[in-house]
Amino acid sequence: MNYRENVITSNIENLISSSGISFNNKLVFNFEHFASKSFIIDNFNNFYVNVNEAKHVVKDFFDTLNNICSFDIKTFYFLHIKKQFHFNLLNDKLIVKRIKHILIDCYGFPNKLLLEMKNSFCEFSFSNGKRVIGYLINNNTFGVLFIDNNHLVCIDSSRNVKTKMLFNYPSLFGSYVDNEVSIDDELIRMMFDDAKKVIMVI
Repeated sequence: MNYRENVITSNIENLISSSGISFNNKLVFNFEHFASKSFIIDNFNNFYVNVNEAKHVVKDFFDTLNNICSFDIKTFYFLHIKKQFHFNLLNDKLIVKRIKHILIDCYGFPNKLLLEMKNSFCEFSFSNGKRVIGYLINNNTFGVLFIDNNHLVCIDSSRNVKTKMLFNYPSLFGSYVDNEVSIDDELIRMMFDDAKKVIMVI
């Protein structure tokens, strides 16, 4: 285990120990502040290359969440399952500033809400390198904020940025959240609703 992994594991262990939450508690997700629509701003773009990719991401996203929810805290963090999902605490000042910029200027989050999040931003990976950006509500609850499907929040480690900035097919998450789906998408809609029933905590 390298120094960075030691720090992440130690920080999480201290948080869990002080919270009174059992190491055997399952990991869960909260969608209260899920910002589902696509935006382009300052070298950030979470539009998709085409409709097929946008549809596949919905399924892959919930498949991954259901997979993560099968683990308890101890298994996920301390047996290094987190590495499988590229789970990272995002505490670099420039990355935190970028996340706040997206939340405020794209999604209209109030500063008061961001203060309540206490810069506890984190990410995990799904579907061939796409990222979910969220925050730790408590030590077993991950608040989903938005999808970074082009891996552009951590832009310095992203590839083909210029190409990704040209993507223009909007997220389908917004359609499902707002109940604006066509009959052709009914199967995906059912899957979306079923997955939320299993893992949504508000």
